[in-house]
Formats: sequence, C-alpha cells, structure tokens
Amino acid sequence: MIVNWSRLSNFGKCPERAWNWDELHLEAWAPQLPLLQGGGFHEGVAQYFATHDIKQAQAAAEDHMRKELEGQMILPEERPEIERAIAWSKMAVGRFAEQYEGQPVQVLWPEVQFCVPMPNSEHCCWEFHKRFCGDVPYSEHASYGSAIQQQASTEAKPLCWQPHYFRGKTDAVVQYLGGIWLFEHKTNSQQLEMFIKKYFLDAQVTGYLYGIWKSMGVLPSGFILNIIQKPHKNAKDQMQVGFAREPFQRCKEDLEAFALEFVTQANEYERAFRDRHLGNEFAVVRRTTSCMDYSRQCPYFSKCQRHPKEALEGEFAQREPDYVEKAYQELYDKLTKGEQHD
Repeated sequence: MIVNWSRLSNFGKCPERAWNWDELHLEAWAPQLPLLQGGGFHEGVAQYFATHDIKQAQAAAEDHMRKELEGQMILPEERPEIERAIAWSKMAVGRFAEQYEGQPVQVLWPEVQFCVPMPNSEHCCWEFHKRFCGDVPYSEHASYGSAIQQQASTEAKPLCWQPHYFRGKTDAVVQYLGGIWLFEHKTNSQQLEMFIKKYFLDAQVTGYLYGIWKSMGVLPSGFILNIIQKPHKNAKDQMQVGFAREPFQRCKEDLEAFALEFVTQANEYERAFRDRHLGNEFAVVRRTTSCMDYSRQCPYFSKCQRHPKEALEGEFAQREPDYVEKAYQELYDKLTKGEQHD
C-alpha cells in the first residue's frame, strides 16, 4: 500500500481514527487551527526558499490557509481566532525569513516529494487489488505467492503484487554547515527542552531523509530542526513568536532501520483494513488512550460511543482525496504505460 507518515502515525495512535479518515473520508466541520497554522507556515517558508521574496512568501501562507477554510462551517465567534492564526503565520514567515537572510544557505530543492518502494515488502496488496483488480477475488491473487513458493506458477504476476510505498513531502533540502541537510520546520508551544529531545529518535524526519536518499540519490547528513515557538494558549500576547535551531545527524544505518520498521507497521495497517473490509468489524480497534490527545477531543469521539459505530447524517464533511490516494492512480498509470503501447 501507499502510506505517508501521517497515516501510519495515526493508525499507531488509534486504528479506528485512521479508518474514519483514511477509508471513510470523514472530516470534522470545525477547522483544526494548529494544523491550519502549521500548514500555512510551511507553505510560506517553501515559497520563501523558492523565491527569497518575503512578501510573496507571506501571501502564499495566507492563500494556503484561506483555501483550506473554503467550504468549512465557521461560526461567527470562531472568525477572530482564525484571522489571528492567519496573521500570526504571516508574521512568523517574515520573522523566519529574517533569520536566514544573508546566511550561507544554498537551497538545493525548496521541497522534495517522493513515493519510494520499501525493501522486501512485495505482497498481494489489498489497496491495489481493491482499486484495480476488483473483478478477481482477492484470495485468487493472494494465492499467487504460494504458487511461486512451489514453483508452480505459469501465469503473469498480478498487478496487485506490489511493495509498500512511502509517500512524502519535505521542507527544503539545503547545502549548509558543510553538508547537505533537510530543513524541518516545526511550530511548538510546549516546553522547549523536552520538545527538542524527542527528535533524537523521531521517525518522521528519519523517514523523510530516507525518502530524499532513495528518490534524489543524495544521502543527507541529517536535518536541522527549525523551531517556531508559539505562545501558550493562555498567554496574554497571542502574537508572540520565537525561534530555535538544532542540528541532528542520521547515519545510513538509521535510515535502513527506519525502512524495516516502516514495513512492519505498514503490514499491520494493511492487514487491519483488509480484514475489516472482508467482514471482521473488530480488525480495526479503538485505542481510547488517544481520545483526548493534546488536550483536544478526537472528532470521532461521539461516533465511537455508538453501536454500530456509524456517523449521523451531516455529522461530518466528506474530505477530498489527498495526495496519497491520488498516488495510486499515478502509480497505476506508470505501471501500465508499457502495456498500453503494446
């Protein structure tokens, strides 16, 4: 299957929450301000590294945030908070750009998008089969593996026999401090020391380095964590912004270990979704320790209290397909291109 880090991480925290978003496409009506703010900042910084035009970068941040809000149900009392979040993101983009003006940073790629196959993971992929091989029973294509092991197969390998793919989009990759680094931008309102410490083992950024390595043929030295410090939610001045910077190295062994762990997690993820589709309702479980993560109630909290766990009419919006889902068709077109020309 094709997986990005957000999906894999959400599945690890709560498979039922992942099912609601990934499979059912259920999206909360209310905007998630922390995600909106972080997305706007990332878009603005990417524009800055591409153009070195601060005003253009700030406009890109605002445009991204307002586009994300299109079609969402916004209450009048929520509007001032949203406008403040947009203003903060624009200000933070400008202040960030000032931090790097005049420094010897050579931008190699303003961002990197990748979709790379993961090692030793070829299997009968449920997601590929569901999309492109639905006229053949899944069990029939899954049995191809046994035929190979018995050296008894004379048929062509089904299209749904694919590896897992890691899909991702990174911040800028730069030449800096005598090496090639990924700039990883993170907004934060937590205690700074503990926030920084978790990145010694952070799998998401390690995975991004793996994606850069395999897609661009460049093994980065590591990543530079650019922390954009937001005010605490109870702070009187909600327009404060601070910055910190910390480099983290990763070796080749770190990236190879990430790939093996990724495959193990993707196997669990795909197996749970496949078995639920095939009739086992409890193959996808609720992990109730995540219901109030970050002091916010999960948007599916009420839905999960029902039997069966079904959404009420109008309770959620139907989200648009994301770049992971679009990647299936892109990969299918690439895989079948040769056949179409025969």
